[in-house]
Amino acid sequence: MAAIIAEKGSDAWWYMKVEDLLSGRYHDEASNYETGTDTMHVGIDSGSSWAAMLGKRNGLHFPADLYLEGTDQQRGWFQSSLLTSIAINGRAPYIGVIVHAFVLDEKGLKMSKSLGNIVDPYTLIRGKNQKKAPAFGADVLRLWASSVDYTNDVMIGPQAQHQMSDIYRKLRGALRYLLGNLHDWRTDDSVPYDDLPRIDKHALFQLEIFMKNIMERDENYQFFKIFQIIQCFVFLDLSNFYFDVAKDRLYVGAVALPGEVAELLARQLLSISRVISPILPHLAEDVWQNLSLPPWKMVPQRDSFLKRGGRPRMKNGLLHLMKRSIFGAKFLR
Repeated sequence: MAAIIAEKGSDAWWYMKVEDLLSGRYHDEASNYETGTDTMHVGIDSGSSWAAMLGKRNGLHFPADLYLEGTDQQRGWFQSSLLTSIAINGRAPYIGVIVHAFVLDEKGLKMSKSLGNIVDPYTLIRGKNQKKAPAFGADVLRLWASSVDYTNDVMIGPQAQHQMSDIYRKLRGALRYLLGNLHDWRTDDSVPYDDLPRIDKHALFQLEIFMKNIMERDENYQFFKIFQIIQCFVFLDLSNFYFDVAKDRLYVGAVALPGEVAELLARQLLSISRVISPILPHLAEDVWQNLSLPPWKMVPQRDSFLKRGGRPRMKNGLLHLMKRSIFGAKFLR
């Protein structure tokens, strides 16, 4: 049958005789068969896609790590994939399932041509009219996508993109500040962990917790929480706090950029750049192209508190006490 369809097309089912469709031992039993006219539900057809894909193509193993579709497929593709695979393999074709909701217009209405409310992503990216439909760029749209809880219906439009554009500019400004303070830095003046001021130890532990929280949310596909963690760390922990208390050491005195501050700024810059790269690839690439040193040289390989595995870890309770003492010192300034 497969050879016939390959040669003559699927219409062969309708115009060829039953005995011509059957081959081998079935040919003589043609009178016991007839060509059916029923239509197979598309859900069963798509639900058997695992048979053609998983374990057959390079990099696709059975079962799949994840099946991803909209809420309408809870009674469609998810269900038919489960039923067909259990019938044949005795197990589901996937390990996990993510169900997402849908994108609506800014008024919360379903997009349709008849309503004329379809939001074109290319218009948001490239722009159409500088006043009514300015260009926001791909990174801003991607930032919006990472910020919303995909388990609920979300709204999109120029207003949402304007808000994301403001956040994007603040994030870009923080990275530019880090880059600017590292433009002439070299790794020769790095400081061992034990010699760090308490404020820098605190900032280092904050960075460690930041990366830990990012990885945990990423493993659980909670991308909108990653967006929140990035905002909190960059805007509050860094811009509003650490940059403020470290500025005297940055700009006052004979040494323009003390080694302990510079090394910590470098670590913050590289960590944030890596975290945002899946969400904001263009911004991350801008940072990478403007580093004063190649990234593998920005973290010294000798005895440095940034060396992988070379720094102690602090329990949350002790970190909380340290944070209280540092905030108290800040308010006394």
